[in-house]
Amino acid sequence: MKSDIVHAKIAFNKFFQTDLYGQYDDANNIILSRGAWNDDTVRMPELFKFCLNYTLDKHWIGYSDSLGHENVYKSLVKRFNQGLTGNPYTERSFALTMGNVATMGFVYRELSNRMSAQSTVITTVPYYPSIIKTISKLFHNITFVDSLAEEKDILKSIMAIIASDPKVGIIHLSNFIGVEGRVYSSEFFKTIAIETRKRGIYVVIDEGLWYEQLLYPDEIVQPNIIRLVSPSKKYGIPGMKIGVLIADTSFIQDYYEEASSGYGGPASIFFLLIEFLMLFEYVWISKDKASFNQICDTYADIPLSKVEELYDDYCACIADNLQLFLDNRKTLELWGNKNEFVEKIHLLGGLNFFAKINSGHPSMYAFFEDLVSKQRTSVMPSACFGDSRDEYVRISILEDREQIQNGLSAIEALLKNSQQKR
Repeated sequence: MKSDIVHAKIAFNKFFQTDLYGQYDDANNIILSRGAWNDDTVRMPELFKFCLNYTLDKHWIGYSDSLGHENVYKSLVKRFNQGLTGNPYTERSFALTMGNVATMGFVYRELSNRMSAQSTVITTVPYYPSIIKTISKLFHNITFVDSLAEEKDILKSIMAIIASDPKVGIIHLSNFIGVEGRVYSSEFFKTIAIETRKRGIYVVIDEGLWYEQLLYPDEIVQPNIIRLVSPSKKYGIPGMKIGVLIADTSFIQDYYEEASSGYGGPASIFFLLIEFLMLFEYVWISKDKASFNQICDTYADIPLSKVEELYDDYCACIADNLQLFLDNRKTLELWGNKNEFVEKIHLLGGLNFFAKINSGHPSMYAFFEDLVSKQRTSVMPSACFGDSRDEYVRISILEDREQIQNGLSAIEALLKNSQQKR
């Protein structure tokens, strides 16, 4: 298991550093392996520029709770209590963070203080090797389940491991934001929540905001469940490093203590941005525009008309980006289903398309190298995600329509040429 993790990390680093942006680097490449929005394609809401300019005008550069940041938590409570009975989350359930990856390190360091290094961690494959490698340094036993399987089979596998291994201490799951973009049902999490609470097992959920609200059961709100939420995929801002930690009050307090003595906290612009974003997210789902008064009551120089203007632009951006996502998704689905070289596809509701391709190459890494060198098109081999057999390629959905079409044509051209040579 340890060797597989190391192998995946080596493959991941080689793919990006040595190959894709090394020996095969070319400005004319079609990149179908980025896993995030193409910056030239996604529309970003004007809200981002507004918040930056507003905080600069106010000289809100540093980190301070004296600048009205308590309103951030009001917006977070509104947004994340949606779909739950009553008001289970409180303002003390949240912390604004410097992104999910950085926060993941804190979460596992804190969990390592609460349990033995011999505790078993259950997680899924495919996985992000950098995160799993970090976890493996703190916990020696990692057990994998196949996230490309049916949801009921994933749940069955997790429950079987829990029943057979008394050392299980953590279940690590990605909801929508993971390598394969899996979206789990409310019933899935209800079963996980009930079983893990009985056994004192922690659940760490790496999740993102998306066009559809991820539905959780009321049972999701309990001390042993930790959620790390990123807006980066929905809004195309992976480099902005901003996120939300949702956890038990004591866990949140521990996070703030480490942040205050270590890396500090997010800049003031991020507090204002998250306040707006979460309020807009809430209104987008609930249609409760009266909530805009929260902003106007706090910031006297932001009129309601400006908030409504920013919200209308926000909705337009969401609609445009969603339509592009759906169009690309349909294109990839049709291509995968009709292509004679594609044995199996996985399109699970998220950002990426997984395809098992009969290419005639010894591995998908070899297929990538052939494709990028001959057709200037990049896909990501599953060796980078812990698949020791390297059977799949991952294609990002979040691209320009023309790039998707041209990339798929390039893949077909290489496959047809390879077949003729066999």
